[in-house]
Amino acid sequence: MSSARRVESVFVCCMLALSPVATANPILTDDFERAESGLAVEDLGPGWTTNSARRAGGDKQASLVDGALAIETSPRADHGAVVFYKVDLDDLILSLRFKFERGHRFAVNFSDSRLKTAHAGHVLGVNITPRSLTVEDHMNGKFDKAVYTRRKAGEKMTEADFAAFWRRTTADIAPDVWHDLEVTISGDTITAVVDGEYSVTHASPGFDHPTKSQFSFVVPMKKRVVIDDVRVWSTSERSL
Repeated sequence: MSSARRVESVFVCCMLALSPVATANPILTDDFERAESGLAVEDLGPGWTTNSARRAGGDKQASLVDGALAIETSPRADHGAVVFYKVDLDDLILSLRFKFERGHRFAVNFSDSRLKTAHAGHVLGVNITPRSLTVEDHMNGKFDKAVYTRRKAGEKMTEADFAAFWRRTTADIAPDVWHDLEVTISGDTITAVVDGEYSVTHASPGFDHPTKSQFSFVVPMKKRVVIDDVRVWSTSERSL
């Protein structure tokens, strides 16, 4: 990191430490400092569930390892590994630490189980790779139910077809070391920041969907990501 970027990163971290977000009480705080009940079962703690039974034949895809949450898709799975946590929020802030260990890609998605106009209730997502940071309005973009049906039927679509609903910035996020991610959703605007250095902001109507009933960590096939120190604040319920 350059000297200028290092100073900027320290400044951002200091400002966060002084912000109302940092001092407000989170509705979720989890550092995963606990043991599972058995080696062969997923036992991540209260509120955490996975798609392993439905999409991976019951293979274990998420584990508590050295005080962190490790997620790795089973070779038998027909979908990326997904770890869910139920919430009931509108505007929010989510922060966490993450580390790429293999494959170097994962997403944080928000959905609403009552949303019928989008496939699987998809609302929005944040995608992280070593070279990019992307935010995306899912419910109005590629997961809009009509669009999703056309795509599944074989219609070819590109990112240009959904240009109004996503934004990306380049990044340099090294594997095998810890990084900080913060996601802020306020009205129709989302901002995602990694290490106080790489930041992307976008406005789209789907971000303002009034209910995010769960968030999830999605790790694609042949990938492994470790996550720790998850915090969630509801910004609409606190005084700024």
